[in-house]
Amino acid sequence: MKNSLLIVVLLLVSVFVTNAQDPLIVSGITVPSGANGTYELIATPPGLIGPVYKHQSASYYLYYDQFGTPSEFYWNIDNNTNDDDFI
Repeated sequence: MKNSLLIVVLLLVSVFVTNAQDPLIVSGITVPSGANGTYELIATPPGLIGPVYKHQSASYYLYYDQFGTPSEFYWNIDNNTNDDDFI
């Protein structure tokens, strides 16, 4: 019985760790250079298509959204999640 319980606990821990999102590390951005760094997954705000990541220590967001025609989607780095303001 103890062995069965241990196996179930290990499987549950394994599933939790496997589904955890790793932070994204962004580098190579020259302007603004402050956008380089580590981004963590946050909840997707209403109106956006894909995941949203927030910079750990700066006011930048990395998100996947429609831009241009209805079939064009891009990854954006911005100081908010509104790509209508052209910042």
